[in-house]
Amino acid sequence: MDRADALEWASRARLSRDELVDALRTGAVDLDGALDRAASDDLVGRIHVVSAVESLPGWGKVASRRALAELGIEETTRLTEVDRVALVKRFEVAP
Repeated sequence: MDRADALEWASRARLSRDELVDALRTGAVDLDGALDRAASDDLVGRIHVVSAVESLPGWGKVASRRALAELGIEETTRLTEVDRVALVKRFEVAP
């Protein structure tokens, strides 16, 4: 992969992450929908779970990180690597 390809890939990755975070923040997509997108889109699947849950309405940095710690999920875990059922159940209601 040359530099131009790498820069283009990084740009697409940032755009995918920003679109997902905005959709979660506005409520256009719920966490379950975000996990569906992660399963079908490699760029979305690479997003860290902490970025996604912090964007959910009612969840901030501290509350979301504490909830992830309670579930035993590290902040660097990617969306495709997470226990879907436990995550959706824990974050379905604001703290």
